[in-house]
Amino acid sequence: MVDETTTDAPTVDSINADIERLNGDLVEAQQAHSDALETLEKGRKSASIEQLLELAEGVRTAGKGVENAETAITVAKRGLERLEWESKTAALREILTPIGGTIREAVITNQGTFEQFNVTGVVVTVTNIGQPDMETSVKPTGPDIPKPPGGVKRAGGGGKRASHSVTENGTLMTPREYVAAHAEDSTDIIRAYLGGDTSHKVNLTHEAERIAKKLGHQFS
Repeated sequence: MVDETTTDAPTVDSINADIERLNGDLVEAQQAHSDALETLEKGRKSASIEQLLELAEGVRTAGKGVENAETAITVAKRGLERLEWESKTAALREILTPIGGTIREAVITNQGTFEQFNVTGVVVTVTNIGQPDMETSVKPTGPDIPKPPGGVKRAGGGGKRASHSVTENGTLMTPREYVAAHAEDSTDIIRAYLGGDTSHKVNLTHEAERIAKKLGHQFS
């Protein structure tokens, strides 16, 4: 009968313990290398050629020990980084996997239309997640995708950007107009953006909603 044993999968704690042990091995290897160099230096004047060659081989072996210890530490740290990455992204993978499955099923269901236009890929983009103007864009890619004539804007393939407004004393304003009218209640970055400084990305719709709530105006 064959005695089969299973090796437990490495954990963060076990790898950290390995790294601590390997660091100790590295210190010992470095000391051995230093000692070998010192012995070789002392023997230069009195040792024979054969003895010098033997001492030099000791230096080479000790140096190889240092290299091996350093390599083992690097490998262990990479394993630790991978485990930490997998742990941090587990929750995201849990929700993204079914989203990807839903998209795949939708593509398969509409395979006939995709084949008609020789669609070779689909790019799905969702921006401004959690904000009032969250937008979903679905764009096909391929050599035969119909292109709009000059001057015509392509219609969105996914969700249409929500159109918001603010009502103040019966006056309807766009988020940009409203924020500009109440710039004193906004941030320095927003005021700079309205003045033409586009070095920072801002969300005027979100800012308009914030100011409207503060001043008691209707945001819709």
